[in-house]
Amino acid sequence: MIIIILVAAIAIVLYMMNLSGELAIFWDPASFTLLLLMALLLAFGTTQKSSIKDAAFILAGKKLAAITRYEQVALFWNNFGNFSLIGGILLSITSWIALSATIENLAIFGDAFSLASLPLCYGIGFRMIGLFLSSNARNKMIS
Repeated sequence: MIIIILVAAIAIVLYMMNLSGELAIFWDPASFTLLLLMALLLAFGTTQKSSIKDAAFILAGKKLAAITRYEQVALFWNNFGNFSLIGGILLSITSWIALSATIENLAIFGDAFSLASLPLCYGIGFRMIGLFLSSNARNKMIS
């Protein structure tokens, strides 16, 4: 059920982005991939291997045996969200600093600034997904 909700939310966001006229201005594959990999690797590094498997099981809708496993899964998704937000901030700041070289040409400054701000938007989006999955694991723990 969680996967269906996430796919529906992403589909609605993509539809709204498509209505704005240009989907390409919202998409930067390099920063998206870098941020996702960085957040996943840091989240994998801060949790146990069994928690990662349990996090995948929860996405598939399976129930876990112990309450402590739900807590570890919630911690994994919370760490994923935190690291993605921090990574998005760092990538955006780095991009803004690199952008200072283009200040002479103001005709391309707006496009470059919007592209440099995308990692921050991706980080906020991944943080919201992490909060949703973390709260879902905690709710399953309670019920």
